[in-house]
Amino acid sequence: MVLYLIPFISAFIGWFTNWIAIKMLFHPKEEKNILGLKIQGIFPKRQQQFAEKLGQLVSRELISFSDIANKINNPETIARAMPSSKSISINLLK
Repeated sequence: MVLYLIPFISAFIGWFTNWIAIKMLFHPKEEKNILGLKIQGIFPKRQQQFAEKLGQLVSRELISFSDIANKINNPETIARAMPSSKSISINLLK
């Protein structure tokens, strides 16, 4: 009987430790002081660093600022956008 319980107990322990680990990544969002220890989730604590690194990665690997500027300054793009922007401006001024 005990041998049949071992897989279930092991699965529960594995699930519980994974649940705690994932909770600790995201929670608490604000720094909390518990018994003199300052505790905050890893992602909220390092949000600024993650945002900077993600921005660098996106601009390096996916699309750069110069690609966006070239697309916006393309005469064909300007010609397509002009009629709709003109009608929006007229509606806003009414």
